[in-house]
Amino acid sequence: MRRHWISASPQLSLYEAELLMRVAGIRQVPVVSDDALVGVLWHQSLLRTALETVLEHPLELVKDLLARLPVLEVMDRNPLTAAPSDPLIEVARRMVEQHLGCLPVVEAEGDRVLMVGLVVESDLLRLAYAPSSAAPA
Repeated sequence: MRRHWISASPQLSLYEAELLMRVAGIRQVPVVSDDALVGVLWHQSLLRTALETVLEHPLELVKDLLARLPVLEVMDRNPLTAAPSDPLIEVARRMVEQHLGCLPVVEAEGDRVLMVGLVVESDLLRLAYAPSSAAPA
C-alpha cells in the first residue's frame, strides 16, 4: 500500500477536484477530513455529474457551476476499505470483484475511520510483474 497519497477535502469544488485528478494522473481520490476517510470521489462520478450539468445548462455556465459544487455532493460516502492486516490477495480480489481502481486502507480510532494507506491497481500490477527477487516475502 502507499503511505503517501493525494486526497481531497469534502469542500473542494468538483472543478478543483477534476484539475487535481488530471494533474496527478489519477482516476479516484480519497476524501479525507481531519485525517479521517469520509468518502472516495471516483472520476466516473465526477464525469457523470459534469455531463448532467452540461446537458442542463449552457456550456459557459458549466465551469462556474462545477466550481460551486463540492466534492461532498458526489463522493461515495461508504467506500469499501481494507485494514492494514488484510492479506494482499484478499485486497486484490475485492478490487477485481468490485471493479475498483483503489482501496483505502483504514484503521478505526473510536468513532473515526483514519486513513493510513491506499492500494491502487497500478501497485498490484507492479507487484505482479516485478522480478521474483523484488517481491516481498
